[in-house]
Amino acid sequence: ELLSSTVNAMTDGFAVIDEQWHVSFVNDRMVEFVGRDRAAIIGESLWTVMPEIVGSEFERPFRDAVEQSSTVQARGWWAERGIWIDVTAYQTGKGLAVNLRGITEAELARQAYEKAQE
Repeated sequence: ELLSSTVNAMTDGFAVIDEQWHVSFVNDRMVEFVGRDRAAIIGESLWTVMPEIVGSEFERPFRDAVEQSSTVQARGWWAERGIWIDVTAYQTGKGLAVNLRGITEAELARQAYEKAQE
C-alpha cells in the first residue's frame, strides 16, 4: 500500500516491463502519458501498448538496456503525444524499470535560448 501510493504520487511516469516485454506495472502518471486505461496496459506487450516506439529513437535504448544489462537514457520528441520526453530504462535482472519525464517546457526554453544565441 505505501509503495503503491508513493509510486503513484510521482510526477514522472513509471513502468515495470518483464523479460518478455509485457507491462507488469504502471503508475498513474504513466497511464496518463500512454493515454489508455490501466487494464488495457497491464499484461500487454510494450510494443502493443506503445506501437509508436517501434522504429523510433526510443526502441534501441530499451533493447540495449536489456541486451547490455545496463541503464540507458533517451531524449526526444514523442510525436503521437506532442511532447518532448526524457526516458531512463534500468535493467533489473528480470526486465526493465522505466522512468518517463515530460520535458516539453525545458526543451522549448533550451531551443529558444539557442536561437537567441545565433
